[in-house]
Amino acid sequence: MMDINNWEYDEQKTRPGDPLIADKYHFTQIKTIWALGFSEVKTVHDCFVRRTPFGSYLLVNGIERVIKHLHNFRFTAEDIEAISLMDPLSLTPKYDGYLDYLANLRFKGDVWAIPEGNLAFPKEPILRVEGNWAETWMVESAILKAVDDASLIATYASRVKEAAGRVPSFDFGLRRSKGDGANVSSARAAYVGGLDATSNGRAASNLKIPWVGTTSHEGIAGLTALLGSEVDAFVAMMTHNEGNDVLIADTFSTMSGTENIKRAAKIVGRPVKGVRTDSGDTIGYAFKMRESDPNKEGFEGIMPTGDYTFELIHEAIKRGAPVTGFAVGGKMVAPSNPTTAGSVYKLVAMNIDEEMVPVIKISDDEIKTLLPDRKNTWRKVDGGQIIGDVIASDNEGKPDGEYEPVLVQVMRGGNTRRSKILIEPRDLQDIQAFARENIAMLPTKYRRIENPVPYPVRISDNLKDLQRKIISEIKAKQAQIDEIVIIQ
Repeated sequence: MMDINNWEYDEQKTRPGDPLIADKYHFTQIKTIWALGFSEVKTVHDCFVRRTPFGSYLLVNGIERVIKHLHNFRFTAEDIEAISLMDPLSLTPKYDGYLDYLANLRFKGDVWAIPEGNLAFPKEPILRVEGNWAETWMVESAILKAVDDASLIATYASRVKEAAGRVPSFDFGLRRSKGDGANVSSARAAYVGGLDATSNGRAASNLKIPWVGTTSHEGIAGLTALLGSEVDAFVAMMTHNEGNDVLIADTFSTMSGTENIKRAAKIVGRPVKGVRTDSGDTIGYAFKMRESDPNKEGFEGIMPTGDYTFELIHEAIKRGAPVTGFAVGGKMVAPSNPTTAGSVYKLVAMNIDEEMVPVIKISDDEIKTLLPDRKNTWRKVDGGQIIGDVIASDNEGKPDGEYEPVLVQVMRGGNTRRSKILIEPRDLQDIQAFARENIAMLPTKYRRIENPVPYPVRISDNLKDLQRKIISEIKAKQAQIDEIVIIQ
């Protein structure tokens, strides 16, 4: 193993299908269920959210990452060595065969998912994962990590797009995104959510997303110091960035900077593509900037930046601000309320005595009490609009009316070394277009920025009855326990 105190060592070292994208409790559980002979018990898990983060819906993203992880899931010799070092108990005679079991473990289960770019609502399965207990359990953290942040950012970006309307909106979130590295996944999610381009060079290169950017405060300050004036700095930037010269006006003073940009435009002989303002009342400055250059002789467009939220963008549009582009960053890639989508992954059924039995988690916090059983979601479409969903047990079938299934089977298990992928990867532009179509199908009252109405999701009567029945049975059994059976 490589010395971790080497400057060439990457502590983020990972790969598609890396089984160590897991918490210690995954290994605590898998060793226990393997020792008890339960690792091959068939189970069903659901991934879902209890609440939607920025309105009435969650824009699903990260599913292709999940599929890639499950498809490539395997323990390498290096992984097995790492586990033996971190958990010396696994090397004792009591657990002979355990590490070999892990070495041969592959994901061979069945997976249903809401396709990327479609909408999910509270309690609806975003993913339904079926297979043996070991394989379905070990992938929990990787699934949540793939889906949660990607769906959160995609949903936020879709709210930005809703607020901005026809005004282009750009992802400037790289430097505020969580974790280190290029965080391509954040830029990808923002693009799926509807943003038009990214400033992230690695994401633009890897994903073929349009690449945008502006000039920096540092560039203008440094060139002003070296060349003698802010006008000279602007002329230099225009000269060497023709067609991409969006100049920042507020390095020293927003309105004097605007005047200097106009002077530079006269010297160069063409208007600047755009001006950016990043401090103070940026919307107020946008009005003043346009008033100072109504014929666009100095600059064509105006782009405010600086911790923009979709609510602020909505306010700017309501005020009729003369803005030709919005940049969003930290508030999108690292939002404060909520900080996550809150996705969870829960066991809802397992095979006991050759029968699939619904499983439930009960909580004093009602929202955390599970809907048990293998489930489907059905969506009613009327006149090109979606008007309500039904969550039902799988054995109930399609509800009466114009309902369509939301979940699609994306992987099918079997006796081979791993599951077969049933869908083809899609171009990112196609996923973005699909997302826009689905959001457009949501009636305005559910997607408006101010006071959106909660989207109606009904739980079938049979599923509600099943939940009540299981809760009643569990509470009755807990009250009657008079003997503890210890399994060794």
